[in-house]
Amino acid sequence: MSDESSSETHTRGDRAQTTVPMVPPALITRPFAMLLGGLCFGVWLLKGEAEAWLGDALPPIASLAPLAVALLAIALRKLWLPSRAPSIIFGDTSLTLPRSRTSRRSDTLNYEELRTALPLVVRREPALVIDTPARTYVYTASDFPHPETWRLVWAEMLERVRARPEGESHLLRMRQLAALSEEVTGKRPWFTPRLLVVLAIAFAAQSFLTPPVEVLKHLYAGANSALLVFEQGQIFRVFTANLLHGGLMHLGFNAMGLLFLGTYLERLFGLAPTILLTLATALAGAIASLLGSDALFSVGISTALFGLLGAYLALHLRFGAQIPPPYRQTRRWWITVLALNTTVSVLLPVIDAWGHFGGLLAGLALGLLLLGRQRHFEPPRASATWINLSAAGLVAAYTLAAFFAIHYATGEHPEDEALLAHAMADDADKAGLAIESAAQWADYPERRPNAHTYLSTMLTRARAHTDDPYLIWRATTTLRQLAEDLPSPEERRARELEALGAFERFVRSQPSDDPELRATLAYESFTFEQRYETFVNPDELPTQRVDWNPETREITWQATSALDVPARYYVLAGAQGQARLLLEGCAPAGDRHRRPAPDAMQADDVLLLLVSVEDPSCQLEDWQIYRLNPDAD
Repeated sequence: MSDESSSETHTRGDRAQTTVPMVPPALITRPFAMLLGGLCFGVWLLKGEAEAWLGDALPPIASLAPLAVALLAIALRKLWLPSRAPSIIFGDTSLTLPRSRTSRRSDTLNYEELRTALPLVVRREPALVIDTPARTYVYTASDFPHPETWRLVWAEMLERVRARPEGESHLLRMRQLAALSEEVTGKRPWFTPRLLVVLAIAFAAQSFLTPPVEVLKHLYAGANSALLVFEQGQIFRVFTANLLHGGLMHLGFNAMGLLFLGTYLERLFGLAPTILLTLATALAGAIASLLGSDALFSVGISTALFGLLGAYLALHLRFGAQIPPPYRQTRRWWITVLALNTTVSVLLPVIDAWGHFGGLLAGLALGLLLLGRQRHFEPPRASATWINLSAAGLVAAYTLAAFFAIHYATGEHPEDEALLAHAMADDADKAGLAIESAAQWADYPERRPNAHTYLSTMLTRARAHTDDPYLIWRATTTLRQLAEDLPSPEERRARELEALGAFERFVRSQPSDDPELRATLAYESFTFEQRYETFVNPDELPTQRVDWNPETREITWQATSALDVPARYYVLAGAQGQARLLLEGCAPAGDRHRRPAPDAMQADDVLLLLVSVEDPSCQLEDWQIYRLNPDAD
């Protein structure tokens, strides 16, 4: 080489060595900045998802999570970058190639190991792609001090290969593979970008034209559901579910995967086979999800992504080294991708593993079928008639299913809403989902007038399947909220008493050293007392009152008539509108009893009876005091 600014040549007897330095790696590059932005955006979306799942805002410090992740990524990149600029070194019998400008590792190869080297456009700039059996190396123009240095590297490499024994035949094979790669790369994808537009439109319609309740959104958008497909015969969901997504992050990840796999396969298989592979494997994955998954709903084009991955694998199994760069992937790449996707699909419960693996196996089988008896890789030609007809039929089927979904979404389906509510309530594993869904449903201002009937049943059944304090409280407050839909005050009061009575029984079953749970019971009971001007009395006990005498420091409980069984009662103590203590005591069978007041009672305290319930197991000695204000004396 003669470019003094970008290379150095050393002569050692009959052996010449040429070194081509690359530019020092920059800490922040455009691709890394884009990756960093996507990473921060993903963390920000995860924060929103976590708040939605918890039903509460995260601490303010959580807002710094994207910044912390960005700083951590920059620090790791700083550690990973090489301390000096890497170089490409041409020797007499071998060459040394850095894995990238930003990698600390380089590989030394014999010239016989070079499969091909060809110019391509990568990230909108010229690049040299060097393919070997173990790895594909990509060097862009910006990797070198001079933008044309990559051409000199290419020329030097070809000269070195030509100088080897049988160099001319080796160069011929390299040029044939390069020509094959250029022919494949020259085909612009047609189907993939249009499918991405369809997914974007479907996501917008799903986000803005369906109810803002997760269950109703999936119901009316056309999500896949074994319950609705098998029991209600809504076959269109098997098609339309593949066009829907559970959120912006879900859509974003699937869109990136589809852009990569769809573009590659459209160039390697052709237009009609790619349409067939995408739509057929999406359908196969959706059917596998129906048969194997116990999820209430499933959505996403990831069924097709795994199908395309399976077809891509079929291509590698059939042709292997015949696939031109940059489309051929190494064995390490396949092991990493398959292991990672398998692990994520199996371990993350929110991912539909049945849909993924169903699509993967369907893609592998269909890919091998499309390749037929073909022994050598060739650029895609005109497709067989059966492939064109199958692709057209699937497009028509998906279009028809979309029309069915639109018609369904514009109607009213209270029977399906009730069916979903009962299905969630009867599944012990979905108790949390049922309660949270019912809470969101109850907050929906346009819910159906009779929705309180099946939502109340849903909450009552789901409550029996969980012992999580938060979910029990959530069910209680939602039942009280739904009671407001009842026509008469008596019905509303009875429904609230039933909910609060169940909540008290749960609180009583929990350890007495949990003041927060008792405080929650006090708050809910206080709001009931303020609304109906009476204490919570689900067992219809006689009217009661609790007083205390500051002088004798005695608390007196009395009822208008004698109790047949002991009662457990909860009393609020405080003054000047500030509740300080919650007293939990036991009244024996009878109509009156006294007990000493706790030392925490103050002279100006006023007692308010909140709850009284039958409790045959309670003893007079049962007496608990809970401080509602930690700063109280």
